[in-house]
Amino acid sequence: MTTIELGVAIVLVLGAVVAIVRYARSAAHHRLALIALQPLAAALLYFALFAPGAAGPATIAVLTAGTAAADRDALVAQGARVVALPEAQIDGTAERAPDLATVLRRYPAVTAVHVVGDGLARRDRDAARAVRITFEPRAAPRGLVALRYAAAVATGRTFAITGRVAGADGGTVELRDPAGAVASSAALGDDGTFALEARSRHAGLAQWRLRVLDATGAEREATALPVDTLATPALRIGVLGGAIGPELKYLRRHIVDAGHALASRLGLTTGVELVDAPLVPDAAALAALDLLVADERAWGAASSAERTSIAAAVRDGLGLVLRVTGPLPARVAEDWASFGLALEPRGDAATTLAAPAGSDVPPLTLMPVVANAPDNVTLALGAHEIGSWRARGHGRVALWRVVDSHRLVTAGHAERHGELWASAFEILARPRGERAPRVAELALAGERIVLCDVASGEIVVAPDERETALVVVDGCAGYWPRAAGVHRVSASRFVVFEPREVRGLAAAEAARKTRRLAASARDVPETRGAFGAWRHAFLAAWLALAALIWWLERRALAQAMSERS
Repeated sequence: MTTIELGVAIVLVLGAVVAIVRYARSAAHHRLALIALQPLAAALLYFALFAPGAAGPATIAVLTAGTAAADRDALVAQGARVVALPEAQIDGTAERAPDLATVLRRYPAVTAVHVVGDGLARRDRDAARAVRITFEPRAAPRGLVALRYAAAVATGRTFAITGRVAGADGGTVELRDPAGAVASSAALGDDGTFALEARSRHAGLAQWRLRVLDATGAEREATALPVDTLATPALRIGVLGGAIGPELKYLRRHIVDAGHALASRLGLTTGVELVDAPLVPDAAALAALDLLVADERAWGAASSAERTSIAAAVRDGLGLVLRVTGPLPARVAEDWASFGLALEPRGDAATTLAAPAGSDVPPLTLMPVVANAPDNVTLALGAHEIGSWRARGHGRVALWRVVDSHRLVTAGHAERHGELWASAFEILARPRGERAPRVAELALAGERIVLCDVASGEIVVAPDERETALVVVDGCAGYWPRAAGVHRVSASRFVVFEPREVRGLAAAEAARKTRRLAASARDVPETRGAFGAWRHAFLAAWLALAALIWWLERRALAQAMSERS
């Protein structure tokens, strides 16, 4: 007996006792009958509310998407009770149910469900936790079964699209820009994986399109990918350089061209410095910066007070990029080690990053040092480590090993140079307190999703500008998107897909989630439900008995009134 059942039983018993005492103290006619009927009425009402489970199958087979009439016939031949959910495409007659919860109410004795097909839809997974689940998948999902990309990108930045396609051996994928031109293409790997890159140059919401082609070049699948291109957020960046050179020249030019505010101090010779917007690294100036870039020569030339101010500013949130351009003096190495960047040699000479095969991109040079620590995070350029960073208080401090990124600009690849530095700025700059909502599942139009990492009172703005206030509980909120496209929460974006265009993704998710439910199967009570088939019979009996009690009371009242008169 559950807590609710026990509580209801206590209330009914107390009610019956009160009624019995009242009738026992009265001189009403039929009081003995009324007293005798109270316990019976309480018992009937209890069983009407909590009827014993009805007789029926302990296990039931449920057909989902990806099944056919042959699956139903095979299960029926084995003696199974079979119910088809709406996604099952079954020809002919079949017992139907709108969802799994209805199936479990219809058959309260069921304690195990055998799922056949692609897997349970999202609406059925909560109900499935009340029973044991076994899963018999049919054909593996085909087409696009995995996809990952960013819904929002800064103007001029490269965005990556990765995923996997099943059942298209020898095929290719291509990404078309909003004008319909091919922006990127790639052959599918042996396991069906792919990776594409493209650059979004104009601010605003644009519809890109991902096409899956088979080995003959015929289109197998096409999916709309909305991308919201945002204006690059302006940063306040300081640069400390021990000597002027092409690396700092083109870094400063990139900062200005990208719309960031620049303050710098570069050494020319002893006692002579090049200063555009003056940078004095004291507490006030550093508090106004989002990021500071410094090399070992500038660090060595800084005063003790300036180095102390920089360390304190990093703890307060400032991002710090430490460039290694040559041997480190002992004092500089000691200071950098205090940030958690204890440098260790890697080889005896500088490493050259090879250019991609078949491209005219020049190779880049890395200094032969690394900062090894358990909590360091790698900064990567493709498959190559170009540095690392770690958290320091509220800020981040990074080791930068590339010494000649300017060669990208002089070789005609200024966009790659800008992308290299912009990606580092994005990771390391002072945090601005913006949180990206986390969508736990594939977001499909017309299906409930869960948004996490959202604050109370936040509002979701749909593509048609319709606003929905979120009810947040423990940092998460439910949301029902009506239309596909990019949705906004504060300054963040997430994508909702049209179900017809991502059947493979939906099928793969359903199979994965159903397998997880089956793997976490647990024992359930012999009778699950609170409402069995006897419920209506007990309810009818209680209503009849209540009517009889009412009639006896009215008759006793009428007789009492006639005696008084």
